[in-house]
Amino acid sequence: MLDTETKKLLKSFFNSTDQLIDKKIIRSSKYTADVAEYLTEKIYDITLCENQREIGYDGVDKQNKKYQVKINNSSQKTNQDIGNIEHYNYLILMITSNSRLFDKRFNEYFITVYKVENKFLKDRKYIAKTYIHNIEPDYCISNKFEIIKN
Repeated sequence: MLDTETKKLLKSFFNSTDQLIDKKIIRSSKYTADVAEYLTEKIYDITLCENQREIGYDGVDKQNKKYQVKINNSSQKTNQDIGNIEHYNYLILMITSNSRLFDKRFNEYFITVYKVENKFLKDRKYIAKTYIHNIEPDYCISNKFEIIKN
């Protein structure tokens, strides 16, 4: 059913996943979300919630500001659910180059990272491509996972 190349790729993916779980980068079966939370922890120096079921936010900074982390890697979706803004102070939105939401101005990067204060998200349930393309990312991440301040 699967060709040899697909089998090799799947094996490599799961081997890598196991190593990332051992390093505590991946903390659940939500791989991209866990990677986004990990990168946010490192970039913004936040403490991730130990309880992965915390309602409405994923981490807290040293000033006790709450962060909600979202990643969009979808080639299909045209907007991103942002959760309930009353539960967090900042939204960290990571958009991969695989996403339909990705701003092509940043083609040399793999991920763009946006930090949006909740007051700018009033009356929204989603962020659309047009909104994202009108703001600048805080950081860009290369294919080699080099993190560059924008």
